[in-house]
Amino acid sequence: MPSLGESIIKYRHQSNLSQLDLSLSSGIARNTIYRIEHEISTPTLKTIARIEEGLNLPENTLLRLCSPSSPGEIHCTIPKTCLSDDGELVLTLHVHLSDESS
Repeated sequence: MPSLGESIIKYRHQSNLSQLDLSLSSGIARNTIYRIEHEISTPTLKTIARIEEGLNLPENTLLRLCSPSSPGEIHCTIPKTCLSDDGELVLTLHVHLSDESS
């Protein structure tokens, strides 16, 4: 499963956009896009949504990196920046799963 940064790079390249082009279309600074793509920083949900808009992607395309494989089980790619120096996970994850069978 690709990381968020890898996915942004993939979609940006598919759209033939440079980081500067994406910066202009999303309203996010080019250096911020670089830091997200290289997993130096972790974006907010609002920033991810703006990147999706800048890439002309459907809403939540990038957020689908985390998907349940079975009820109660979630697999996510965790950026290395979410780990402290001693390897402890530093991440708050809020997940809402709807029960489509109801």
